[in-house]
Amino acid sequence: MKNLNVIRNLPLICTIDHVFNELECEKLIEKSEVQQYEQAQITLGNDQFRTDTSVRNNDRIIFDDADLAKELFDQVACYLPKTWDEGLWELSGLNERFRYYRYGEGQTFKPHFDGAYEQGKFHKSFLTLLFYLNDDFEGGETKFYQWQGGWYNNDTPTYIVTPKKGQALLFAHLQLHEGAPVISGVKYVLRTDVMYRAICL
Repeated sequence: MKNLNVIRNLPLICTIDHVFNELECEKLIEKSEVQQYEQAQITLGNDQFRTDTSVRNNDRIIFDDADLAKELFDQVACYLPKTWDEGLWELSGLNERFRYYRYGEGQTFKPHFDGAYEQGKFHKSFLTLLFYLNDDFEGGETKFYQWQGGWYNNDTPTYIVTPKKGQALLFAHLQLHEGAPVISGVKYVLRTDVMYRAICL
């Protein structure tokens, strides 16, 4: 049975347990491994990307899957905010562009902000949705930090989410967070975004 755990309301951070069962997680990992993982890049905005392994050194696969987006939306829609930004945007679904992330020993994504995925001016994402596909590794927590005027203390994260197999992590974009280094084992994540459409007044 799925279980919602709200870590913080504003800005939103929450987890949803048991979105995938053990077999579903294993099949998704197997499906990713028959594809070609590549060095993950960092996004600069305006469709600009670059490789910087001092910030991010994990592996990634990017793929589009409308059927998977619909299937997962049907599973988690009841946990998603129906509107955003004081009702100016309404929930429309999940981003069809997915990313598999693979973190081996020592791999990390240092503190960063997730930006919006835009499909035209009136259709964009406001929330990140991560699915943890395994938990048989050490390290690899998702850590959130308090951003204060261009400064943060990386020794004192405000929230720490320890991955659980089959669990989803949902959080509003533009929150400083990191994928902490994996100490041993391999961590697998499936990521997408929650999309909203502008309400025409």
